[in-house]
Amino acid sequence: MAQRRAPPSLRFALLLLLFWPPCHEACRGLAQYRVTLATAWTASRFPKQYPQWRPPAQWSQLFGVSHNASVHVWREGRLAGEGLRQFAEHGHVGRLSSQLVQGFGGVLDVFHGPAIAKGSGASSAAFFADARHSKVTAMSRLVPSPDWFVGVDGIELCEGGRWRDLLHVDAQLLDAGTDRGLTFTAPRWPSQPPENVTRITARSPSHPGAAFHYAHLEKLPRIGVFQFRKLHEYASHGDASADQPHGEWVTAEPTASDVVMPSTAPSAEPSSTTSKPPSENGRDRNKSSTGYLIFNNKMATFIVGNRTKNEGALSPQVCSCQVSGWSAWSACSQTCGLGQSRRHRRILRYPSKGAAPCPPLHELRWCGSARTCRMPNTYFRWNR
Repeated sequence: MAQRRAPPSLRFALLLLLFWPPCHEACRGLAQYRVTLATAWTASRFPKQYPQWRPPAQWSQLFGVSHNASVHVWREGRLAGEGLRQFAEHGHVGRLSSQLVQGFGGVLDVFHGPAIAKGSGASSAAFFADARHSKVTAMSRLVPSPDWFVGVDGIELCEGGRWRDLLHVDAQLLDAGTDRGLTFTAPRWPSQPPENVTRITARSPSHPGAAFHYAHLEKLPRIGVFQFRKLHEYASHGDASADQPHGEWVTAEPTASDVVMPSTAPSAEPSSTTSKPPSENGRDRNKSSTGYLIFNNKMATFIVGNRTKNEGALSPQVCSCQVSGWSAWSACSQTCGLGQSRRHRRILRYPSKGAAPCPPLHELRWCGSARTCRMPNTYFRWNR
């Protein structure tokens, strides 16, 4: 007796179940991270043609963005855009900043870290990521060099619906493909036509005069590591969604799981040069403090409340407390980078016993941008 075969539609459905990739589970809320680039470009690790003076080995500022899957600052195997060319050849970020606007076009946050004055050092910056913008790209230029830089492209910070606590990624040494120079101080020699962004290895470029050509090595020593550490997590406890970002948020407790790729971490963790997240009375907000997160174009406003997360919204009809109007917003606490602005109001009549408590009396919002910073030019320091 012949066996009955499953209809084609059923077989197709089974194949989909077997081979179709699982849906990406989005992380909830907003996460703040610190990225640290720890470099190890030293004469002992890279003795060939190591730049000792005019200028000595150093690094440009750290530049990066948090973004969604539609944004690509650069991609290995693809041609570099004009913004990347200017950054890789000169360390300029003006073109990139005009293309990657904070809060628009798939970009959530743009961040900058200070230049590193020596070949071995560290630079760090803080940034935000959310469910729709959970990827991060970061890079820094080697100085001097024709068009060489290190970077990470589209690293995913959300895994299995949880924000990663800690992540280490090797700083990949890259050639932007816009200049044909082979040595650190080679004169400008534009690539005509431009070439793709490629990795620099011990055997590529293959020319024996290339600065990073070490024929006796299978692999170049590590030149740097990017570390991404979660600082704060603001988890939704309301009906907020990506389309309706008005909801109740609380600071979530960090989880114990660490994700490390690879397992080697930098020897020391430098201090961040960016401002701290919002706090009350000089202390970090605890888990019972609530607030609202309001996205308004480029700025996220964080309004601190004083109710626990289990309390519902307060209705003016049932609240016997009377408060004054809001004061004007204070000046931003930072003239360079992310700062805080505050406003307050006072109680005109205290609630009676058993009545609902008074509404929040203080509000705090983010202000400022790293774009207002003037980065010092540390590329060339001539001995006098």
